[in-house]
Amino acid sequence: MSNHSIIDKIENLRSKNLLPNRDKALLFFGTYSLNSDIRITTAEVLALFPSDCSKKLLLKLADDKNYLVRANACDSLSFCGDKSVMLKLIKKQKDRHYLVRGYAALSLADVQINIGEPYTAALNNLLQTLTVENDNWVKVCIYRSIIILGDKTVLEKYLSLYENGDYHVKRLFLSLLNDVMPNIDGKELYLFQNCLKNDKSNI
Repeated sequence: MSNHSIIDKIENLRSKNLLPNRDKALLFFGTYSLNSDIRITTAEVLALFPSDCSKKLLLKLADDKNYLVRANACDSLSFCGDKSVMLKLIKKQKDRHYLVRGYAALSLADVQINIGEPYTAALNNLLQTLTVENDNWVKVCIYRSIIILGDKTVLEKYLSLYENGDYHVKRLFLSLLNDVMPNIDGKELYLFQNCLKNDKSNI
């Protein structure tokens, strides 16, 4: 079977609610595949089937040599709710690639919320990470996580990243805006979106 056929089979799992054993075996195979595209797809699809088995496979993929696999794995781990995953995500916030660091920061807050209060451990880590992070794309992720964990004191700094960010930073900002400002009105949202369109036209 070709690599493209395997990827198609894994992609087709998105339409399923439950996985029979043969499909679980396919995701296990995808995790250990030598082909990075297969692992990238597997790391994304595993998020759709939250389980202890998926968690274990994602923890492995989070240490993959390919940064897109690591990024997808960190993103997909957001369904988890235990401290072993938090420790992995804290480690991944020091990854050499900004995408991995950003998705690790996003999922860290989600996992902490799944675990429950107090949120001190995740908040302290995110605030510390913020002092050493230089990439604005990652900072958007960190600020979002800090805010949804209850610390609204950074909201002004978060908004300033939109004002001063490039197109890609602003696009991420908008995708996360409902998390940070769930009660934003339509007029304010339109202003953000219109600004983004103007930026895109200048690329």
